[in-house]
Amino acid sequence: MVTLATFVIVALLNPYSLLKASPSMASTLESGLLDCFGKNRLTNYTTINSRPQICYKLLNFSLQNLRFTEPSVPMPYVIVLPSSNIQVQHAVVCSRQHGWLIHARCGGHSYEGFSSTGDSPFVIIDQMNLNKVEVDVAEGTAWIGGGTTLAEAYYHIANASKDRYGFSAGTCPTVGSGGHISGGGFGHMSRKFRLVADNILDALVVNVVGLLLNRTTMGDGMFWAIRGSGGGSWGMVVAWKLRLADINRNVTFFQTNRAGKKTVVNLAHMWQAIAHT
Repeated sequence: MVTLATFVIVALLNPYSLLKASPSMASTLESGLLDCFGKNRLTNYTTINSRPQICYKLLNFSLQNLRFTEPSVPMPYVIVLPSSNIQVQHAVVCSRQHGWLIHARCGGHSYEGFSSTGDSPFVIIDQMNLNKVEVDVAEGTAWIGGGTTLAEAYYHIANASKDRYGFSAGTCPTVGSGGHISGGGFGHMSRKFRLVADNILDALVVNVVGLLLNRTTMGDGMFWAIRGSGGGSWGMVVAWKLRLADINRNVTFFQTNRAGKKTVVNLAHMWQAIAHT
């Protein structure tokens, strides 16, 4: 069952629910946030006030929409780079306790800037360090960290299974798995193996109060919601369990050149009829 706490996180993580703060209020929020980080031994972060150049580089290195790299675009006060689930929990709890808006980032491919910018004081929790991939070849499954890129997932799954397994997802290698899966996850193999979201067997989510939930403890409603409703709304997914696709090693391909609008339309229609077979 989806609880009230589940819905509260929409206001916390959704970039459309922005908090307003005066400069003096922001200063109080800053000191409280960093004190909370210190008490919880959360040290892997950088702030815009103490190290602006580093913060700027961390923010922009993976942005795909260059309009969000302009100096006039609001920047986060702090970027947190957790290296464990417990650090994500501490970052969420501290940010919530001290009134900061949280933006979750796992790749930087949000062309709308949802993960990277906002109109009010905000914190980015970037999961780039949570990129571990564990493959169970016998079971045909894999756990991937919330910050794993598609390229990292493809490589480790293929390497561990000696090219037996893959998973149905997109083609851009630098896309973060978290945003991709939470949006459904469409790719060239989706007609045969379904969306990535259809192949999620379990997940680990840090909710609004900092609890680490799995499929059983989060409930069916929340598990349904995190697989396709969009990222940054229901919590921070720190790991996904995938059902892998058993890939046929024999691949047939061809090249052909066709011209003309009608010809292209006919080819597209034919492809739709056979692509899933």
